[in-house]
Amino acid sequence: MTAYQRSLAGTTGGGLAGVTDLAPAEDTEQPICEFFFNLTSPEEVEYFTYSQGDVLYLTVFLPIILVVGVLDNAAFMYVVLRLPRMRTVTNCYLVGLSVADIIFLVFAIGSKLLCYVKSPISGDDNPLGLAGCQLNQFMVNTSYFASLCFITLVSWERFNGVCRPHRRRDTKVRVAANVAASTVLSGIVSASLLFSFDSVTIECIDWPSSPLYARWPDERLLCISANDWADKYSFAAQTAPFFISLVANTLLYFKIIQGLDQSLRRTQQSNHRKSRDASTRNQVARMLVINGVALFALLAPFEIMSLFRLIAMFRDDQFILPYDVRQSLTYVARVASYFNSIVNPVIYTVLSSRYREAFQIAFLPARCRPRHKASDNSHPGSTGRSGTMTTKAESRM
Repeated sequence: MTAYQRSLAGTTGGGLAGVTDLAPAEDTEQPICEFFFNLTSPEEVEYFTYSQGDVLYLTVFLPIILVVGVLDNAAFMYVVLRLPRMRTVTNCYLVGLSVADIIFLVFAIGSKLLCYVKSPISGDDNPLGLAGCQLNQFMVNTSYFASLCFITLVSWERFNGVCRPHRRRDTKVRVAANVAASTVLSGIVSASLLFSFDSVTIECIDWPSSPLYARWPDERLLCISANDWADKYSFAAQTAPFFISLVANTLLYFKIIQGLDQSLRRTQQSNHRKSRDASTRNQVARMLVINGVALFALLAPFEIMSLFRLIAMFRDDQFILPYDVRQSLTYVARVASYFNSIVNPVIYTVLSSRYREAFQIAFLPARCRPRHKASDNSHPGSTGRSGTMTTKAESRM
């Protein structure tokens, strides 16, 4: 076991009083009771149970994040499917991003809630089992890598729309191929990370003699990696795509902002109608840039923590920060990654009148919908039509 795995088992930093390490059982397929914990005091029990902060986090905060994230991403997908003018190249990629965010939230948060409901022991993977751990990690990592791909495709599409407006637009076949390729590539990279969840450690626990613990399970299961190299590869393969996509998107954002400045100078000399159309295109482009910046900013804390952990692995598990500080920072990083999966539709509606209008048309009664503005017609570019729905189109909804 690595030092990190031993720290999970409570065998570093002095360990727990009354703990005896047992050698793995011989001639068995799976080792039983690799560690044995004889708990005699409340302090030792607290090490294996959820704190009040954990309970609040798992019973209030995470369910709210899960519900809000699934609903607002599903609402955006509904808007795109319902309104024909919203079915653009950009929105196809954003729908893919919403699907990835929903999958991420369902598996990342759902697995934690399942373990909390099924077992009173903190960090117990028994409700999942090894197969469940692998499935959960595969889905979480696939959705994570896919979100990086989709946000990069959005940036590339906006770069072409702003800086190369005369370039031939992507066809439906090409868009579908890009979505499929991103999903398959994400799945392949995610599958390669399963080496870091190819084994389990079973800890046997002897609880204090109290009726409170009479029905508590006497085993805790931890999904781990059997090889140090697999852990190192896992953290490297997780962080590398993030920083690669961060650099690529930063360059694209720089070019997009340059293109927007040039477009603004040109529209100041054009007629009113062209100026309105260009203003709408630029508003959408700025919204997408801010959306991408928010995504990378919210994912950065977790990836930086993963990078530091990778560096520590090459330094014989010597960490700069103490364990308690790292745990607190990991909580903050996880919360930021969860928020990343719910803020995208919020950014769309707050920063773009076009998206706000689409949400109003999709969800409000006909009498409450915004009126059609004759001056807001279609504009060139891959984002499709920028104006409101026509009266005829509204009457069919």
